Amino acid sequence: MALQAYYGIQVTLSDTNAHQLLALLTAVDSSLSAILQNVGQLGLQGDSQNASNFIYVGDSNVSSTRYGLKLAANTLRDYQKEAMSIPLSAIYVRASAATVYLNVEIIP
Repeated sequence: MALQAYYGIQVTLSDTNAHQLLALLTAVDSSLSAILQNVGQLGLQGDSQNASNFIYVGDSNVSSTRYGLKLAANTLRDYQKEAMSIPLSAIYVRASAATVYLNVEIIP
């Protein structure tokens, strides 16, 4: 797959386990594995369908009580790294309930 300038992907968190962001994205499109190891800009948004549910963002130990960011529906968080790239394999997400949607925007 050729490198694109932008990727917009929605992933479904179907349980309340911690999931590596890169693994979720490559489950949607396996060709993204090699391309998206590290990115320049990343946007995460809790989808409007999530109602009162949340997405917890953190490291591999993310939980409902240990997280760096708690995304509500329609909440957006942008990450940008000028000098280095953002390692998607280091970011984990966890839903507060089954069937929660995460919108992901990536600029490699």
